[in-house]
Amino acid sequence: MESEHYNVDNGRFADNAFIKDIQDHRQSISYCGVNAHHQNGNTEKRIRDLQVQGRVMLIHAIHQWNEAVTPQLWPYAIRMANKIINITPRSRDGKVPLSLFANSNNLPWVGQSSPFRMPSIRSGKRVTTREKMDKWGNRSRVGMYLGPSPTHACTVHLILSIRTGLLSPQFHVTFDDYFESIKWAGYMPRSEW
Repeated sequence: MESEHYNVDNGRFADNAFIKDIQDHRQSISYCGVNAHHQNGNTEKRIRDLQVQGRVMLIHAIHQWNEAVTPQLWPYAIRMANKIINITPRSRDGKVPLSLFANSNNLPWVGQSSPFRMPSIRSGKRVTTREKMDKWGNRSRVGMYLGPSPTHACTVHLILSIRTGLLSPQFHVTFDDYFESIKWAGYMPRSEW
């Protein structure tokens, strides 16, 4: 069943093609006033929840790994907070938002998620491409997990290089649940990135 009326913000919803499509489906549209947060309460509540969860994750990460975590990582914390909200059962009815959106009874596998800022050990390029390398050389690098890649399969992770400050999608990753690897990482302080 299609909605009969939309109450939206300006921006993309004021686009002529969108308005024409609404008219073609005999629907109506109204726009929220500037700073009239009370007119779109559900959206404002979601934004506030994302900000609070993202802030908590970032502050916790800074306390655990102060040498590497910086407030500039906030977009990744917000994205991870959104993922967590989407795969966590709602308190009012126990339903999972992602399953409701997909109209599916399959529940997402929560064990697939690792915490934001988790130290990760990724295989070096030579190991994954089977290039010849020194027998006693370092075969892995320590990085920081910033969530799943939004443009790859769910098994591809965004890993921040602690040495360079660059972010890249990685497949061959092992997570360090106890933060043991950061003692020996030899990372460059974030001020030098």
